[in-house]
Amino acid sequence: MALGEAWQWTSTTHSGAKATGTTAVLVYKQHMPPKPADEELRYDQVKVRICSTTGTPITVYRRFFALIRPSGEVNTTKMVSLDPKTAFPSKDTILKPGQCTAGTIDFLGVRSEQPVLAVWGPDGAPKPAAWVISQ
Repeated sequence: MALGEAWQWTSTTHSGAKATGTTAVLVYKQHMPPKPADEELRYDQVKVRICSTTGTPITVYRRFFALIRPSGEVNTTKMVSLDPKTAFPSKDTILKPGQCTAGTIDFLGVRSEQPVLAVWGPDGAPKPAAWVISQ
């Protein structure tokens, strides 16, 4: 999918309750961490949004997001956000139908290798959703 495109999903709990919603990776950008210890380090940042549309409330958390490097390596090394006001929740957040949450997630990266995909693979998903990051 392209950045900004919403992925529509359906989830079923162990008890059989269903929920539907959308997830989107909206934007990707690179920026330098404050006072980097290594000149090659940088942050890869994605802005994401998850919405619950129908059914049982859902629990969302940033742990299900990752970046894929050109080598195929999966990067799940998330950093503390520089701006907590704009950060995606770092603790479990419950969304009722009609509610959304959005924010940024920072990953530790290297300057010489920009990721090619942002992926979201929550528990129980048949496959992860992937958004292409333009080079």
